[in-house]
Amino acid sequence: EDLDRVVPAHIQAQVAQALSCSATGSLVSVKKQLEALIERYQPDEIILSGMIHNHSARVRSFEIAAEALSDLCDHKAAA
Repeated sequence: EDLDRVVPAHIQAQVAQALSCSATGSLVSVKKQLEALIERYQPDEIILSGMIHNHSARVRSFEIAAEALSDLCDHKAAA
């Protein structure tokens, strides 16, 4: 079914905005996405949130994010 016929444009815009500040996928993918977000916004802090019902999947998601951020911090410190 055509998404434009089912979901109003303002809802699609909100979803697009929310997803524009997200990082998903493998460690390598998450690391690249976080690096791009950090470069773009230059935040003082990063707050992670995961809307994952399965506990072990949620824990794994945060492990991936933590490892990606740790790698980025190590890379920045070495530079």
